[in-house]
Amino acid sequence: MSQAGGGFAPDPARDATATIHGFYYQVLTTLVRWLKLPEGNILFCECGEDLDELIFSDSMSTRRLEQIKVRSRPLTLRSPECLTAMAHLWQHQAQNPEVKIIYRFTTTGTVGKEQGFSFPLDESGISAWVTEQEGRHSPEGTMAFLATTRSLISDSSTPAGLEGAAYVAFQAWVLNSSDETLRAFVSDLEWAMACANADGTLETVIETLVAQGLAGRGADATEVADLLIARLLRLLSTTGEKLLTRATLTSALADRSALRDDAPLLVRFRGQLAHIANVVERTEATTGDIQRTTKDTQRKLGNLVEQLRAGGPVLGAPTLADSLPEPPPIRIRRDGLTLEAQGLLTPGAWVYVHAGSGMGKTTLLHDILEGSEYTVIGFKADERDPALLDQILQAQLRRISGDGIESNSAVAFRNL
Repeated sequence: MSQAGGGFAPDPARDATATIHGFYYQVLTTLVRWLKLPEGNILFCECGEDLDELIFSDSMSTRRLEQIKVRSRPLTLRSPECLTAMAHLWQHQAQNPEVKIIYRFTTTGTVGKEQGFSFPLDESGISAWVTEQEGRHSPEGTMAFLATTRSLISDSSTPAGLEGAAYVAFQAWVLNSSDETLRAFVSDLEWAMACANADGTLETVIETLVAQGLAGRGADATEVADLLIARLLRLLSTTGEKLLTRATLTSALADRSALRDDAPLLVRFRGQLAHIANVVERTEATTGDIQRTTKDTQRKLGNLVEQLRAGGPVLGAPTLADSLPEPPPIRIRRDGLTLEAQGLLTPGAWVYVHAGSGMGKTTLLHDILEGSEYTVIGFKADERDPALLDQILQAQLRRISGDGIESNSAVAFRNL
């Protein structure tokens, strides 16, 4: 019975858990940026990206755009999120040539390593990106990094949520830009990986409040943090321009009674957080199981391919009906089992009988053939995974017939 009760079956596709969790993390990260905002700078929320900091200096103004993502899996330059960040930076810079724009991609995800692409020093793409930014590549290393980056981006598909024509234009720009231009682009994009989760970010908020003398230690800092979170929730839920400055922070902290008016909003929002944490934990556990299963399947398929290439004994030699092993002198018939097996043996189907030595497999095969109208080919195999077994059998049949035989149904298993 579902949690909804009353026999109601909710639609999992309408579960906003991940969205709420991501939004809460964005609010916490926004609060950290607000607390650490230098005097004179302006922080815009939901203006082009999640955050947009207008940085003033003596020479020129700069806009730092920031995208914030909660991810539990490793990310690489080939991940859709990272490709999207690169494309977004290029679009913003192309549309605002008179403005200095830099970009920060902030995520809880860790750094993974690309498959099929080799970066200098055997680093991951993101690590090599940082190495290039810090000027630690040799001239040859820089050339290799730029070449691999161009290849990776040009080889990628359009990430979901991006317009295909715009992404193709970005790919063309990467391929045709000079090395100097591409290096400048690389220097403008910061990968802030493996950032603290929501709990860790909330701790940073509390520590910053205390360090700046904006709240006392303990319960006072926690209360102020909660009240500022509620204020941001209210701000982000309104229409129109949303900007934050040191002056708006000082004003908000000066009147805690006004902040407390927003507290019920936070209470309602936090009512979802325990459920969110539980769902995220279960999702991460499930993801781990899927990844382990996928790796095991890939390993088995890799072994299969290598054996087929080498012509190795993936299966025993095929056995046709006229060359079956002789049955034992005394045959113990099992009519019920025979009928069951014949029922499984439909056109295009595989029937896999598993049993130890001397358990009657050969006798059963003879009994099945006596009442069967089909041509039967028998193999000996150790594999018990249905998908892999079907792959193996199809491959062997292609070697026999040249064109293979399509399987119309799943592999049927029977243990004796």
